[in-house]
Amino acid sequence: TSQSGAGLGGRFTGYTVVGSAVSTKDGIAVMQNPVAVQVVPREVLDDQQAVSVQDAIVGNVSSVLPSSDTFYDGFTIRGFDRANIYRNDLRTLSSSHLNTSNLQSIEVLKGPAAMFFGRLEPGGVVNLVLKRPLDTSYTSVEEQVDSWGKSNTSVDTTGALTPDKTWLYRLNLNYSDGDTFRDFVWNRDVFIAPTISFRPNSAFRLNVDVEYQNTTFVADADTALPAIGNRPAP
Repeated sequence: TSQSGAGLGGRFTGYTVVGSAVSTKDGIAVMQNPVAVQVVPREVLDDQQAVSVQDAIVGNVSSVLPSSDTFYDGFTIRGFDRANIYRNDLRTLSSSHLNTSNLQSIEVLKGPAAMFFGRLEPGGVVNLVLKRPLDTSYTSVEEQVDSWGKSNTSVDTTGALTPDKTWLYRLNLNYSDGDTFRDFVWNRDVFIAPTISFRPNSAFRLNVDVEYQNTTFVADADTALPAIGNRPAP
């Protein structure tokens, strides 16, 4: 495992995660942590081609299932529904279509230790860790397609804005458009997430993050009965 870049969200390679911030906010090693924390690193997101946060967590983290709320993204942890979602240790409002394009890792704190964050469900907390700008230039373009005509395009670019590498940038773009196996059900999503970092020395970093997301969709009403004419289908 290697990590470069100061602070939370620095680049990791491999599957072994040294520390996490969601439980004690000080980067204590996972093996030395007295509470249950499980981390899904970027390597796993790339290998599994996980576009949504739900795809990234469910199946990779034990005791976690999708929430009963089918509109907003959420999770049931250890049987407690509507676990709170944090972004870099700050609580987020209820959101739909959470995207993994600008995430370096996803941390899941399980159990009553989640109540250290305030008046929350005792099942746990999900913390989304954002990617941080790198001082080495890097650009990647990725395209995904599926059998139902869906396409997903992702762009990730980062580097230095000044020769002394005091100012850094990172830009993540994602565009998704496609149908599903049901007629008249479709989804179109535009996601833009720029980040600027000011790093005058190794002991200080100021990050400014902006996210814009525009999602247009026809919901998949899987509880409805398909019809032929004005009667339920056989």
